[in-house]
Amino acid sequence: MKRLASVAAAVVLGVASLAVTASPAQALPTDCSGWYHTDGQGGASYCGSGTGVHRVAISCDVSWWPDYVRQGPWEVPGFVSNVRCNAGDRAYGLVIGRA
Repeated sequence: MKRLASVAAAVVLGVASLAVTASPAQALPTDCSGWYHTDGQGGASYCGSGTGVHRVAISCDVSWWPDYVRQGPWEVPGFVSNVRCNAGDRAYGLVIGRA
């Protein structure tokens, strides 16, 4: 019985140590900004520091047709993520995604 109690205590301590040593939250890019292209048909995002990746997403307005979403490539801080709508469509709803 004493052996069973010591095994149970070891299991409890092992589970408790797993909870204490959980990995920290993932860091994200910081100092981010986004803007629309001067022609109104695209957008871009830039993050100046931090770790991880970022990308720009925009909605594209189409006359007499359903709108659609475009996403730029994932980029590390220090690089620009860029995306455009189809010719003649207008960009709106710019969002910067970070991971």
